[in-house]
Amino acid sequence: MLNEFHLQIRCSSGQTVDSVDRGVFQHSFEEIREALLAVPNLYFEEDGSFFWRNQEKGFQVWGMLYDRIVDNVNGQQPASRLEYCELQGKLSRVEWQSIIDCLGEPIARLLAVELPQMKVSALEDFLTRLDCV
Repeated sequence: MLNEFHLQIRCSSGQTVDSVDRGVFQHSFEEIREALLAVPNLYFEEDGSFFWRNQEKGFQVWGMLYDRIVDNVNGQQPASRLEYCELQGKLSRVEWQSIIDCLGEPIARLLAVELPQMKVSALEDFLTRLDCV
Protein backbone atom coordinates (compact mmCIF):
# COMPACT_ATOMS: atom_id res chain seq x y z
CA MET A 1 0.00 0.00 0.00
CA LEU A 2 1.25 3.47 -0.87
CA ASN A 3 0.62 6.22 1.66
CA GLU A 4 -0.40 9.71 0.56
CA PHE A 5 1.70 12.76 1.35
CA HIS A 6 1.98 16.50 0.72
CA LEU A 7 5.34 18.11 1.40
CA GLN A 8 8.13 20.37 0.32
CA ILE A 9 11.61 18.95 -0.19
CA ARG A 10 14.23 21.48 0.84
CA CYS A 11 18.00 21.32 0.94
CA SER A 12 19.64 21.90 4.29
CA SER A 13 22.31 24.56 4.56
CA GLY A 14 23.87 22.50 7.35
CA GLN A 15 21.84 24.05 10.15
CA THR A 16 19.49 22.14 12.44
CA VAL A 17 16.48 20.32 10.97
CA ASP A 18 14.25 21.79 13.69
CA SER A 19 13.22 24.61 11.38
CA VAL A 20 13.30 25.40 7.68
CA ASP A 21 16.58 27.04 6.78
CA ARG A 22 17.45 28.95 3.62
CA GLY A 23 19.66 26.35 1.95
CA VAL A 24 19.40 25.96 -1.81
CA PHE A 25 20.12 23.05 -4.10
CA GLN A 26 23.42 22.95 -5.96
CA HIS A 27 21.59 22.67 -9.29
CA SER A 28 19.47 25.17 -11.17
CA PHE A 29 15.81 24.85 -12.08
CA GLU A 30 16.88 24.11 -15.66
CA GLU A 31 19.28 21.32 -14.68
CA ILE A 32 16.66 19.62 -12.51
CA ARG A 33 14.04 20.06 -15.22
CA GLU A 34 16.33 18.22 -17.65
CA ALA A 35 16.77 15.36 -15.16
CA LEU A 36 12.99 15.10 -14.65
CA LEU A 37 12.36 15.12 -18.41
CA ALA A 38 14.45 11.95 -18.67
CA VAL A 39 12.07 10.05 -16.35
CA PRO A 40 9.74 7.83 -18.45
CA ASN A 41 6.07 8.92 -18.42
CA LEU A 42 6.74 12.09 -16.38
CA TYR A 43 5.03 15.16 -17.87
CA PHE A 44 6.75 18.49 -17.22
CA GLU A 45 5.42 21.99 -17.91
CA GLU A 46 7.66 25.02 -18.44
CA ASP A 47 6.24 26.73 -15.32
CA GLY A 48 7.90 24.03 -13.18
CA SER A 49 4.87 21.84 -12.58
CA PHE A 50 5.00 18.13 -13.32
CA PHE A 51 2.88 15.00 -13.08
CA TRP A 52 3.97 11.36 -12.95
CA ARG A 53 1.57 8.42 -12.84
CA ASN A 54 1.54 4.69 -13.35
CA GLN A 55 -1.85 3.02 -12.84
CA GLU A 56 -0.43 -0.51 -12.86
CA LYS A 57 2.00 0.28 -10.04
CA GLY A 58 -0.55 2.50 -8.29
CA PHE A 59 1.57 5.62 -7.90
CA GLN A 60 0.99 9.22 -8.88
CA VAL A 61 2.57 12.50 -7.90
CA TRP A 62 2.07 16.16 -8.71
CA GLY A 63 5.05 18.40 -8.25
CA MET A 64 6.26 21.97 -8.60
CA LEU A 65 9.80 23.35 -8.67
CA TYR A 66 10.56 26.74 -7.09
CA ASP A 67 13.83 28.57 -7.61
CA ARG A 68 15.42 31.81 -6.43
CA ILE A 69 18.42 33.97 -7.20
CA VAL A 70 21.35 33.47 -4.84
CA ASP A 71 24.46 35.59 -4.49
CA ASN A 72 28.02 34.38 -4.88
CA VAL A 73 27.55 30.85 -6.15
CA ASN A 74 31.10 29.47 -6.07
CA GLY A 75 32.51 33.01 -6.27
CA GLN A 76 30.55 33.79 -9.44
CA GLN A 77 27.79 36.24 -10.25
CA PRO A 78 24.30 35.76 -8.77
CA ALA A 79 22.60 32.67 -10.18
CA SER A 80 19.31 30.83 -10.04
CA ARG A 81 19.18 27.72 -7.83
CA LEU A 82 16.31 25.44 -6.90
CA GLU A 83 14.92 26.53 -3.52
CA TYR A 84 12.45 23.67 -3.01
CA CYS A 85 10.26 21.09 -4.67
CA GLU A 86 6.65 20.62 -3.59
CA LEU A 87 5.18 17.14 -4.01
CA GLN A 88 1.75 15.65 -3.41
CA GLY A 89 0.64 12.10 -4.10
CA LYS A 90 1.72 8.56 -3.33
CA LEU A 91 4.98 6.85 -4.33
CA SER A 92 6.89 3.67 -3.56
CA ARG A 93 10.54 3.85 -2.50
CA VAL A 94 11.65 3.14 -6.10
CA GLU A 95 9.80 6.19 -7.42
CA TRP A 96 10.97 8.28 -4.45
CA GLN A 97 14.55 7.39 -5.37
CA SER A 98 13.96 8.54 -8.95
CA ILE A 99 12.78 11.95 -7.70
CA ILE A 100 15.68 12.20 -5.23
CA ASP A 101 18.16 11.32 -7.98
CA CYS A 102 16.76 14.09 -10.19
CA LEU A 103 17.26 16.65 -7.42
CA GLY A 104 20.98 15.87 -7.45
CA GLU A 105 21.63 16.09 -3.72
CA PRO A 106 22.60 13.41 -1.19
CA ILE A 107 19.52 12.36 0.77
CA ALA A 108 21.33 13.35 3.97
CA ARG A 109 21.04 17.02 2.90
CA LEU A 110 17.32 16.83 2.12
CA LEU A 111 14.57 17.98 4.46
CA ALA A 112 10.87 17.11 4.35
CA VAL A 113 8.48 19.89 5.30
CA GLU A 114 5.07 18.26 5.74
CA LEU A 115 2.14 20.41 4.65
CA PRO A 116 0.07 22.04 5.95
CA GLN A 117 1.57 21.44 9.43
CA MET A 118 5.07 22.66 8.42
CA LYS A 119 6.58 19.76 10.38
CA VAL A 120 10.28 19.56 9.45
CA SER A 121 12.32 16.35 9.46
CA ALA A 122 15.12 14.70 7.53
CA LEU A 123 13.69 13.28 4.29
CA GLU A 124 15.02 9.82 5.16
CA ASP A 125 13.11 9.92 8.48
CA PHE A 126 9.95 11.05 6.69
CA LEU A 127 10.24 8.16 4.20
CA THR A 128 10.70 5.70 7.06
CA ARG A 129 7.51 7.00 8.72
CA LEU A 130 5.72 6.79 5.37
CA ASP A 131 6.79 3.13 5.07
CA CYS A 132 8.75 3.78 1.88
CA VAL A 133 11.97 2.05 2.93
